[in-house]
Amino acid sequence: MARKIRARFSKGKIEPLEHLELQEGEEVFISVEEIPALERRSRTRAKSFPADSLLKLVGIGQGEGATDVSQNKHKYLADAYAQKGS
Repeated sequence: MARKIRARFSKGKIEPLEHLELQEGEEVFISVEEIPALERRSRTRAKSFPADSLLKLVGIGQGEGATDVSQNKHKYLADAYAQKGS
C-alpha cells in the first residue's frame, strides 16, 4: 500500500514525522519530494504554539459564567472598569 507521509532529513537520515506501522527490518521504497519553501515556513510558524493550545478551549462554553457576553458587552465592560477603579 502506497501513502504519502512527511519526513525530515537530519544528520544524514530520513526521519518520519508520523507513526509508521512497519515491522523492524522491513524494507520500503521512498520517493523524495521537496516541500516548497512557503509551505515549510508556514509549518515552522505553527510550531511556536504549544500542541495543546486548542485543547485548552474545549469546554470553554460550558462554564457557569455569563453566556450573553456578545449581547451585553457594554454592560460587562462598564462593570469591569467600575471594579478596576474601586
